[in-house]
Amino acid sequence: EDSTRTIAAAAMGMLAAHAMADDELATLLKTQLLDTDASAAWQVRHGRAVALGMTLSVTPGAARLLGDTAWGERVTAAVCTFCSADRVPVSMAGLRALGYVMRYHVQAAKDSPPPPQTLAILTKCLKQDSTDMKQLAAAVAGFVARSVPSGPLHPAVLKALVPMLVNGAKEKNTLVRSNSEQ
Repeated sequence: EDSTRTIAAAAMGMLAAHAMADDELATLLKTQLLDTDASAAWQVRHGRAVALGMTLSVTPGAARLLGDTAWGERVTAAVCTFCSADRVPVSMAGLRALGYVMRYHVQAAKDSPPPPQTLAILTKCLKQDSTDMKQLAAAVAGFVARSVPSGPLHPAVLKALVPMLVNGAKEKNTLVRSNSEQ
Protein backbone atom coordinates (compact mmCIF):
# COMPACT_ATOMS: atom_id res chain seq x y z
CA GLU A 1 0.00 0.00 0.00
CA ASP A 2 2.84 2.44 0.78
CA SER A 3 4.56 1.90 -2.55
CA THR A 4 1.30 2.22 -4.48
CA ARG A 5 0.44 5.48 -2.71
CA THR A 6 3.92 6.87 -3.24
CA ILE A 7 4.04 6.00 -6.93
CA ALA A 8 0.54 7.36 -7.57
CA ALA A 9 1.38 10.60 -5.74
CA ALA A 10 4.66 10.94 -7.65
CA ALA A 11 2.83 10.47 -10.95
CA MET A 12 0.30 13.13 -9.94
CA GLY A 13 3.15 15.48 -9.02
CA MET A 14 4.83 15.04 -12.38
CA LEU A 15 1.53 15.52 -14.16
CA ALA A 16 1.00 18.75 -12.24
CA ALA A 17 4.50 19.96 -13.08
CA HIS A 18 4.40 19.27 -16.79
CA ALA A 19 0.98 18.60 -18.28
CA MET A 20 -1.79 20.34 -16.38
CA ALA A 21 -3.38 23.54 -17.57
CA ASP A 22 -3.24 26.46 -15.15
CA ASP A 23 -6.90 26.15 -14.13
CA GLU A 24 -6.53 22.39 -13.52
CA LEU A 25 -3.39 22.99 -11.46
CA ALA A 26 -5.17 25.67 -9.43
CA THR A 27 -8.04 23.27 -8.69
CA LEU A 28 -5.62 20.49 -7.70
CA LEU A 29 -3.70 22.83 -5.42
CA LYS A 30 -6.80 24.22 -3.74
CA THR A 31 -8.58 20.92 -3.21
CA GLN A 32 -5.71 18.52 -2.54
CA LEU A 33 -2.04 19.45 -2.50
CA LEU A 34 -2.22 22.49 -0.23
CA ASP A 35 -4.75 20.92 2.14
CA THR A 36 -2.75 20.36 5.31
CA ASP A 37 -5.65 19.43 7.57
CA ALA A 38 -4.14 17.45 10.44
CA SER A 39 -7.41 15.58 10.99
CA ALA A 40 -7.08 13.84 7.59
CA ALA A 41 -5.66 10.32 7.61
CA TRP A 42 -1.87 10.29 7.64
CA GLN A 43 -1.83 8.26 4.42
CA VAL A 44 -3.74 11.04 2.63
CA ARG A 45 -1.38 13.70 4.01
CA HIS A 46 1.61 11.57 2.97
CA GLY A 47 0.29 11.29 -0.58
CA ARG A 48 -0.27 15.05 -0.73
CA ALA A 49 3.24 15.77 0.54
CA VAL A 50 4.81 13.36 -1.97
CA ALA A 51 2.82 14.83 -4.87
CA LEU A 52 3.74 18.38 -3.89
CA GLY A 53 7.38 17.40 -3.49
CA MET A 54 7.48 15.75 -6.90
CA THR A 55 5.95 18.83 -8.49
CA LEU A 56 8.64 20.97 -6.88
CA SER A 57 11.45 18.57 -7.77
CA VAL A 58 11.53 19.60 -11.42
CA THR A 59 12.30 23.10 -12.65
CA PRO A 60 9.01 23.69 -14.51
CA GLY A 61 6.94 22.68 -11.49
CA ALA A 62 8.97 24.74 -9.04
CA ALA A 63 8.81 27.76 -11.32
CA ARG A 64 5.05 27.38 -11.79
CA LEU A 65 4.37 27.16 -8.07
CA LEU A 66 7.08 29.17 -6.33
CA GLY A 67 7.60 31.77 -9.05
CA ASP A 68 3.93 32.69 -8.95
CA THR A 69 3.10 35.22 -6.24
CA ALA A 70 -0.37 33.74 -5.86
CA TRP A 71 0.95 30.29 -4.91
CA GLY A 72 4.53 30.76 -3.64
CA GLU A 73 3.78 31.60 -0.03
CA ARG A 74 0.96 29.07 0.24
CA VAL A 75 3.14 26.29 -1.16
CA THR A 76 5.97 27.15 1.22
CA ALA A 77 3.56 27.22 4.18
CA ALA A 78 2.09 23.85 3.19
CA VAL A 79 5.54 22.28 2.86
CA CYS A 80 6.53 23.62 6.30
CA THR A 81 3.30 22.20 7.77
CA PHE A 82 4.02 18.78 6.25
CA CYS A 83 7.53 18.89 7.78
CA SER A 84 5.98 19.42 11.20
CA ALA A 85 3.53 16.52 10.89
CA ASP A 86 3.14 13.98 13.68
CA ARG A 87 3.89 11.00 11.39
CA VAL A 88 7.46 10.39 10.22
CA PRO A 89 6.56 9.45 6.59
CA VAL A 90 4.60 12.70 6.16
CA SER A 91 7.40 14.71 7.76
CA MET A 92 10.02 13.06 5.58
CA ALA A 93 8.05 13.75 2.39
CA GLY A 94 7.60 17.34 3.54
CA LEU A 95 11.32 17.62 4.29
CA ARG A 96 12.21 16.45 0.78
CA ALA A 97 9.81 19.04 -0.62
CA LEU A 98 11.42 21.65 1.63
CA GLY A 99 14.77 20.87 0.02
CA TYR A 100 13.28 21.62 -3.40
CA VAL A 101 11.73 24.86 -2.14
CA MET A 102 15.07 25.97 -0.73
CA ARG A 103 16.90 24.94 -3.91
CA TYR A 104 14.54 27.07 -5.97
CA HIS A 105 15.09 30.13 -3.77
CA VAL A 106 18.87 29.68 -3.60
CA GLN A 107 19.12 29.37 -7.38
CA ALA A 108 16.52 32.01 -8.29
CA ALA A 109 17.58 34.77 -5.91
CA LYS A 110 21.29 34.53 -5.23
CA ASP A 111 21.32 37.84 -3.35
CA SER A 112 18.61 36.92 -0.87
CA PRO A 113 18.18 33.91 1.41
CA PRO A 114 15.31 31.43 1.25
CA PRO A 115 12.25 32.31 3.34
CA PRO A 116 13.18 32.34 7.05
CA GLN A 117 10.55 29.73 7.97
CA THR A 118 12.27 27.20 5.68
CA LEU A 119 15.57 27.58 7.53
CA ALA A 120 13.80 27.34 10.88
CA ILE A 121 11.95 24.16 9.88
CA LEU A 122 15.13 22.54 8.54
CA THR A 123 16.93 23.31 11.80
CA LYS A 124 13.98 21.94 13.78
CA CYS A 125 14.03 18.71 11.74
CA LEU A 126 17.65 18.01 12.64
CA LYS A 127 16.76 18.35 16.32
CA GLN A 128 13.94 15.78 16.20
CA ASP A 129 14.08 12.45 18.02
CA SER A 130 13.72 10.42 14.84
CA THR A 131 17.07 9.32 13.45
CA ASP A 132 15.53 9.08 9.98
CA MET A 133 14.49 12.72 10.16
CA LYS A 134 17.92 13.83 11.36
CA GLN A 135 19.61 11.90 8.57
CA LEU A 136 17.32 13.33 5.90
CA ALA A 137 17.62 16.88 7.29
CA ALA A 138 21.40 16.68 7.01
CA ALA A 139 21.13 15.29 3.49
CA VAL A 140 18.72 18.10 2.52
CA ALA A 141 21.17 20.69 3.89
CA GLY A 142 23.90 19.17 1.71
CA PHE A 143 21.55 19.14 -1.29
CA VAL A 144 20.79 22.83 -0.84
CA ALA A 145 24.48 23.68 -0.44
CA ARG A 146 25.37 21.79 -3.63
CA SER A 147 22.57 23.44 -5.61
CA VAL A 148 24.24 26.85 -5.65
CA PRO A 149 25.42 27.38 -9.24
CA SER A 150 28.53 29.33 -8.28
CA GLY A 151 29.95 30.91 -5.17
CA PRO A 152 29.01 30.37 -1.54
CA LEU A 153 25.57 30.22 0.01
CA HIS A 154 23.96 33.38 1.33
CA PRO A 155 25.36 34.28 4.80
CA ALA A 156 21.93 33.86 6.43
CA VAL A 157 21.74 30.29 5.13
CA LEU A 158 25.24 29.53 6.37
CA LYS A 159 24.45 31.07 9.75
CA ALA A 160 21.47 28.74 10.14
CA LEU A 161 22.98 25.56 8.66
CA VAL A 162 26.54 25.45 9.97
CA PRO A 163 25.70 25.15 13.71
CA MET A 164 23.03 22.59 12.87
CA LEU A 165 25.47 20.48 10.87
CA VAL A 166 28.21 20.77 13.51
CA ASN A 167 25.78 19.35 16.07
CA GLY A 168 24.82 16.63 13.59
CA ALA A 169 28.50 15.73 13.18
CA LYS A 170 28.58 14.97 16.92
CA GLU A 171 25.69 12.47 16.72
CA LYS A 172 26.15 8.86 17.79
CA ASN A 173 24.34 7.60 14.71
CA THR A 174 26.83 7.03 11.90
CA LEU A 175 24.45 7.97 9.07
CA VAL A 176 23.43 11.25 10.70
CA ARG A 177 27.07 12.05 11.41
CA SER A 178 28.14 11.16 7.86
CA ASN A 179 25.42 13.27 6.22
CA SER A 180 26.21 16.18 8.50
CA GLU A 181 29.90 16.05 7.65
CA GLN A 182 29.27 16.08 3.91
